[in-house]
Amino acid sequence: MHIRRTSGLLALAMLGLTACGPTLGSLPLPGKGVSGNTIHVTMEFGDALNLAQGAPVKVNGVDEGKVQKIWVDNYHAVADVEIKTDANLRKNMVGRLRYTTPLGELYVDITNPPTGEILKGGETIPLAATTTAPTVEDALSSAGLLINGGGLGAIEKISTELKHAFVGKEPVWRDLLVRINSTVTQANASTKDFDAALTALNGVSVTLGKNRQVIDRALKEIAPAAAVLNSEAPNLTQLLTAVEKFGSQANSTLQASKTDLLTTLSEVQPVLAELAANKGSWAKSLDALVLAANAVKRIIPGDYLNLGGSLNLTTDLLSGLGGTGGTGGTGGGGGTGGGGVSGITGTVGGIINKLINGIVGKPGPQKCTGILVAGICL
Repeated sequence: MHIRRTSGLLALAMLGLTACGPTLGSLPLPGKGVSGNTIHVTMEFGDALNLAQGAPVKVNGVDEGKVQKIWVDNYHAVADVEIKTDANLRKNMVGRLRYTTPLGELYVDITNPPTGEILKGGETIPLAATTTAPTVEDALSSAGLLINGGGLGAIEKISTELKHAFVGKEPVWRDLLVRINSTVTQANASTKDFDAALTALNGVSVTLGKNRQVIDRALKEIAPAAAVLNSEAPNLTQLLTAVEKFGSQANSTLQASKTDLLTTLSEVQPVLAELAANKGSWAKSLDALVLAANAVKRIIPGDYLNLGGSLNLTTDLLSGLGGTGGTGGTGGGGGTGGGGVSGITGTVGGIINKLINGIVGKPGPQKCTGILVAGICL
């Protein structure tokens, strides 16, 4: 009875210790300590995989620390690592989670460069400086995808199709290879032309680049015009339809009058040929017309007609018309020939009057039977 009571008290004491004291999970794990002077650095990883507390930390392949704690922050893993100060960990280091063997344990591998700022402890290595190595599960999954319905089946199908394409068609493929060789040879011979074209294209690109502002302004200014054209699209369509109808009517008209048109052209051809044959005399004819126009302008400068004439009287004519003069009266002082001078004057006056009456016409109210110009009957 006493034994049973003692056992009950012992059980109650253990329960009390379990409820109020530390648990096994809260006790520190063995093997996490790092000897010597150390610093603590926080490292962020996109995926911690199965990284455990106490996992080794290697710096350039040498064990220099241990993983002390792992937690999750903002959907990524964060690890607190303790590293020896002698490792001279630098700020531009790169961390990576790796396996010791394909089925081994996971550890933190740090690549520490020879130069850079040395960490003093308490710094955080961001996600950009850490990576995670592929896991064995990922490798097996990729291999299974490749084997089961992956690329192997496609390779078999490709080889079968290539066999069907080549077997029995060797001459065709040989001719194709010859043509390809010729094309490549010509392309190789035209490399200078290609270079020139590319150089010219580069020049165009440079010019367009310099005029970018002008092009931008032109594109902005053309937008209203494009909007107007878009709004006037129905009218433009009607215009094009009307033009099409006009073209049909014009075609029908030309077809109907083709014979008459050809006849007219055949009749005009001799006239044009004659004009072309006399092309050397056109300049002289035009000059003659100009001279004739100038002469008419001098003859008829206005509403009247200019007439000119000349009368030549010689001594023989005058002596023949006058005859021999009579003897002057006594004491009259008229001597020989006096009657001849007066006769000449009368004769000349009669001739002039006859000429005027013959050219101009006699004065008087008689009717003009010729051409009346400025009151003068011609």
